[in-house]
This record gives sequence, structure tokens and C-alpha cells, in this order.
Amino acid sequence: MHFAITTLCLFITVAFTGCSKSDDTQAIQGKSKEYKMYNTSSGNTLEAGSFTIAELQDGNARVSVRLNANYRVAGVLYKSNITTTDASNSVELVFAVLADVDGGTGIGETNVLVSSGNNMAVKYADAVNKVGYVVKVFSGANVQARGTIQ
Repeated sequence: MHFAITTLCLFITVAFTGCSKSDDTQAIQGKSKEYKMYNTSSGNTLEAGSFTIAELQDGNARVSVRLNANYRVAGVLYKSNITTTDASNSVELVFAVLADVDGGTGIGETNVLVSSGNNMAVKYADAVNKVGYVVKVFSGANVQARGTIQ
């Protein structure tokens, strides 16, 4: 009986140690590109923030979104994604879902950009070459900011 309890305790210890959250934060390698985001809901084009695509040590892309104070509300989590438009039928397609943007800080960090199509990490070179793709920050149907990869 003592052996069974010891074995069970050992198994639980190993299981919880194996399940601990790993630190998946990687250092930026040095390459990065910053793009401006705009809000057009008033009929005017106003700068609303920025997003940065940076290269991680393993070559994958990281996306950081920053919303200006005028376009965020504390306590609200804004959704964000990267979209493209299917030219044949003008349908918007989601390329990647990004981390939520905190309405208090205006910051959203997606440590490793993952394609929605194949669930694979996107390399930095591929991400910055997605010319015409749009990063959007939104709450429901209300788009707070959008910026285009150029």
C-alpha cells in the first residue's frame, strides 16, 4: 500500500511538472517593421496606433499592437487579427488571429504569429511580405483601428 501511494505521489509530481507553463517568450533577433494604424469611423482618417512585426531568434514573426489612448476603453478587451480579401468574391479571410488588445494599456502581444489556415508558425520574412494584408483591432462590428502591411 505504501508503495502505491509513493508511486501515485511521484506520478502526480511528474505530471504537474510536465504540465507547467513553459516560457515561450523569445528575444527579438533585431529585424522589425512598424506600420501605422488608422481609424476612419468619423469619416476622417485619424492615426489610431501602430503594429510591429519583429523577427524572433528562430526566424518566426512576433506581432505587437499598440492602440492610441483615444481609441481604447479601460476594461475592454479588443479582438485583433490579420485579414486578406479574396479578390474573386471580395470576401474577407482571416489569415491569423492575434492576441487581444487590452483597453487599459492599449497593448496586444502575439509572441509567435500562427497562420489560421494551417496552424503553423509564420516566418518573419513571410509576414512582412504579406503586402495588402490588414491588421484590425475591433470590438464586435466596431473597428477601432486598421493598418496595412506594405
